[in-house]
Amino acid sequence: MNPFTPGSPEYEAWERAEAATLDQTHEVFTRWLGDEYDLDALDVTLATAAAERATWSAEKTRLHGLADVQAWTSAANAWESCGQPHGTAYALWRLAEAISSGSDTTDLVEPVLRRAELLAVEHVPLRDEIRALAGSRHIDLDGPGVHETPGDHVA
Repeated sequence: MNPFTPGSPEYEAWERAEAATLDQTHEVFTRWLGDEYDLDALDVTLATAAAERATWSAEKTRLHGLADVQAWTSAANAWESCGQPHGTAYALWRLAEAISSGSDTTDLVEPVLRRAELLAVEHVPLRDEIRALAGSRHIDLDGPGVHETPGDHVA
């Protein structure tokens, strides 16, 4: 999405650069995959690259000691759009850490951790990290959530 005002020199430069990038991408894919490459595969590859980029951007903020809730939300959404549960779970775990940096955040962080744990069920090391964060925040992921009654919980 072009952030500049339509008709401005910046807008036109952005449009030319975007077109050139798309042409270069098409050229690379044609070279790697042949003239009849699968557009669906290209979509998946580009979506995965966008998720990786969002995750890297969020990691950079974390490396600088910042708890950037928006960056981790963007990363989680990008992985979710790719249908990648482990990438989504990782970003949600980091999102929960970012949310937890504030005070009195249990109501906000618990549903994030529950969703992350559900997505990480087959990724034991990640699930263990999610459960450790929940434990450090006194959140019992085995019991009902803050917005559930005991009969609503499914083990």
